Amino acid sequence: MQGLSKNLLTATAAVLLCVNSAQAGCSRPIVVPAAPTGNSVLIRGDEVRGVYPDLLRQLGPKYGCEFRFPIVPRARADSMVLDREEGDILIPASRTADRDQRAKFVSLVSVAPAVISMKPQQFAPRSLESLLKSGKRAVIVRRFNYGDKYQAFLAQLEKQGQVEYAPEIANVIRMIVNARADYSIMAPTLFHSTMMELDDVKARVDDLSISVPEDLPLTDSGVYLSTRSLTEADLQLLERLFLDSATGATKSAIWQAFVRYYPPSVLKGVQPHR
Repeated sequence: MQGLSKNLLTATAAVLLCVNSAQAGCSRPIVVPAAPTGNSVLIRGDEVRGVYPDLLRQLGPKYGCEFRFPIVPRARADSMVLDREEGDILIPASRTADRDQRAKFVSLVSVAPAVISMKPQQFAPRSLESLLKSGKRAVIVRRFNYGDKYQAFLAQLEKQGQVEYAPEIANVIRMIVNARADYSIMAPTLFHSTMMELDDVKARVDDLSISVPEDLPLTDSGVYLSTRSLTEADLQLLERLFLDSATGATKSAIWQAFVRYYPPSVLKGVQPHR
């Protein structure tokens, strides 16, 4: 009987140890390099807020994790997480095969690039083919890439002399507002949040017209977790945190964070996971 009691106590202690370990949370403060990314990551002086910083601060206490947000340029944020051991989470991030080789991706939402124009000249093409036939003039951010179909569409526009390229989103917005181009294609959240930062055009934000063509594929957007800097326990805990945040579709924590920062018309291009 004494041996049985001893074994029972040992087993109980082991269970309690596992429970305490599970409740211990992250082993150290988690570094999330913060680069301005529309309303997803907003920088105001030394203050970092937005969809994703707000989400992490909301969920951190529940999972026993503290998050720190050093402010850096976007290229530096990428290298800190993907190439070095200086950062733990890259957020937000689109999924690419190259990044998958260097970190662990967790998908949070699906994003559809949209055709964005201005009222009263707005139009709502059902497909890229109908857009090609419309004769409308496009302005596109040069570095953006939404997949093979998008690139083929741009090649056709170039042949027809109906596209101009700009270096930044702000240039694109001003060209459309000033009727120097008819439309652009990008994630509506990026267009909207950038427009709200431009004092000379933000008064026209309610004139945006957003249409999602049926033949532009959705892309995964989420986070990359560093497999270099994070312990296996922290990696698993953070993955669970993000997966939990995306469950419940329109009632999920991530979706509610989007709703706080964007009007319904802009969220046409964002789909919560179900």
